[in-house]
Amino acid sequence: MTRFRALIDNDVAFVIAASASSFIAGGMLSYIVTKKHVAKKYEKHYNANLAEEIEKANHYNRWVATKIKVEKEMNENLLEHYDENGIIMPETLGPIDETPDELNWNEEEELASRNEEIPFVISTLEFENEFPEYDKITYTYYEEEDVLLNENEEVVQEIDLVVGITNLQRFGDGSKDSEIVYIRNHELEADYEIRRMGGSYVEEVLGYIEHSRKRRRRHSNRREVLKFRPDLEE
Repeated sequence: MTRFRALIDNDVAFVIAASASSFIAGGMLSYIVTKKHVAKKYEKHYNANLAEEIEKANHYNRWVATKIKVEKEMNENLLEHYDENGIIMPETLGPIDETPDELNWNEEEELASRNEEIPFVISTLEFENEFPEYDKITYTYYEEEDVLLNENEEVVQEIDLVVGITNLQRFGDGSKDSEIVYIRNHELEADYEIRRMGGSYVEEVLGYIEHSRKRRRRHSNRREVLKFRPDLEE
């Protein structure tokens, strides 16, 4: 009986061991299969992203190459119109269509009459393309009071030294706009765009400033009243 029980116990132990081995083997097999599946999935995803990044890089490189080529061609074309001193050569630009605002502009006469020690009128083309190192400044001119304002709406005192008084009578000459004149001052190393305003300096500028001052005074007085009213104190 004891021997028979021992045989049964051995069989049970064998079954349990076999089951455990099968379970472990099955788990390992499942793990290996799952690992391969996941690795394959992520490898496919990585390769797809890598291919996309490579395509983006190639696209950017093609764009840069095209940009460099275009800029090189543009620079080569522009250089043809400048002399060794960086001055534009009008004769290389070909014929320019005259517009009504340019009828009073004769390039040869302008160049011949210029005194570069004082401010002189220039054309739109000269303002936009010559002396890029010069300051490009916009002023406002009120013809009614003969007042010139800088970019901070401050009155320019030395008009003749800065832009030349007589040049303020040449709006439309070479500028393609009857309300604009371009002036160059070599001494100050600056090109000026003067815009003529149709209104009055007193009304448009001083009137606005006075209105703002009155509003500030009213608010200040109101604060004083509120300060000395006991019924408003907490």
